[in-house]
Amino acid sequence: MIPTIGFFIDWISSANHIELILSLEEAAKKAGVNLLTIMGGALNSPKIYEAKSNKLYNNPKDIPIDGLIIESGLLGLYSNYLQMKEFINRFNHIPVVSLSKKIESIHTIIIDTSKGFKELISHVIKKHKCQNFAYISGPKDNDDSNKRLEVFKSTLKENQITWNEKAIYYGKFINTSGNEAINYFFDDLNISPDVIVAANDDMAMGAINELKKRKILIPDTIKIIGFDDQINAKFFNPPLSTVKIPTNQICEKAIELIKDLIDGKKKDELIEIPTKMIIRSSCGCNNSITNESNSDNFNLLPKKQKIIINFIDAYRNIGYTRDIGLLEKVIPYLFDNTNILLCIISFFQNNSSENLSPVLKYMNNEVKISKFKEVFKNPYHLLKSILRSEKSINVRLFSIIFQDKVIGTIIYQVKLDGNLLGSAMRTNLLDNLVKTLYIHQFLNHY
Repeated sequence: MIPTIGFFIDWISSANHIELILSLEEAAKKAGVNLLTIMGGALNSPKIYEAKSNKLYNNPKDIPIDGLIIESGLLGLYSNYLQMKEFINRFNHIPVVSLSKKIESIHTIIIDTSKGFKELISHVIKKHKCQNFAYISGPKDNDDSNKRLEVFKSTLKENQITWNEKAIYYGKFINTSGNEAINYFFDDLNISPDVIVAANDDMAMGAINELKKRKILIPDTIKIIGFDDQINAKFFNPPLSTVKIPTNQICEKAIELIKDLIDGKKKDELIEIPTKMIIRSSCGCNNSITNESNSDNFNLLPKKQKIIINFIDAYRNIGYTRDIGLLEKVIPYLFDNTNILLCIISFFQNNSSENLSPVLKYMNNEVKISKFKEVFKNPYHLLKSILRSEKSINVRLFSIIFQDKVIGTIIYQVKLDGNLLGSAMRTNLLDNLVKTLYIHQFLNHY
């Protein structure tokens, strides 16, 4: 029987999430194993819908997997080390691999933050003569955030640059943290730095958007650099200088490692993968001078860049609309342009017909979403039958939230087509549409 690997991640809420999930699915396909991606929200989240979705992680032995990969950095965004360790220990009946956060006695793959980040910060100091820095950090209690901040501080010290330590804003690794950081630097501190260093691309892009609103030129007046090299970093305006996390390499290594552990092989507990500096325009360099590979999947002609940026931004935000009219336009586009092989709604047994009636009413009256009409009582039993395929498959699972309750799950499968950017677009369309229908629409429309 084909082994099934589980992958726990919070949501698909950024280009970074999309690239990670697609790369892991591609690696699983190449390795000939099934991948079950469960998006159950970050643990201990203050957001109600996320905390309720943690129910998907309950009853570990019911989940039909032979090994587990956990994105511990994202899943543990609101959790401390002991909470993450306790959570992972619940899965001690199967091999587990942690990504991005080292957990004692658990096989872990982490990135070497220092190499690429140090190179990029040194680049703006030596090449662009930057002296006046501001820093947008991630959360104070996050391991990745603290590692990147330490590299930032040590690199300035090595270059004998005195830094105003008030010029740091602690964000949440999300786009709006970048906007908030600019307001803090300019309105509260009344400073105007030469360069802003952000601990991830989402916050860097949020900062750039806020600076544009203030009519501040980038990179002429202020330079900005990020970290992650998300899918859309190359197509942003200006294209973002950043640090590349080799996602494909991480995912291939994760699948290889978990397969070996399932087979009982002894492997090193810790694997470190180096990062790489990526030079584009936001740091002040000419965008034609780049150290990127020509084989990059996203190396499109410049005239297509604006189209791609608008496409990503538009569909990233569809998940937050309350406009039924907009949904009616998106739904047929979705099914015409995605490779959906399977999409099933599964309601939990303890739901009354009263709880489900508005959901069923919408489904039954909307012929355009006929692929969502099958209803099953037991998602785990259903998954076991789906995963008994003669060929390896990729399946995703996440919660349906209604009136602050988890009433069921959505199970779906998207066929990979070898075009990572195209798959990313279609994946984002699907996830944002489903989130709109089952999280936002039923909470606000009825």
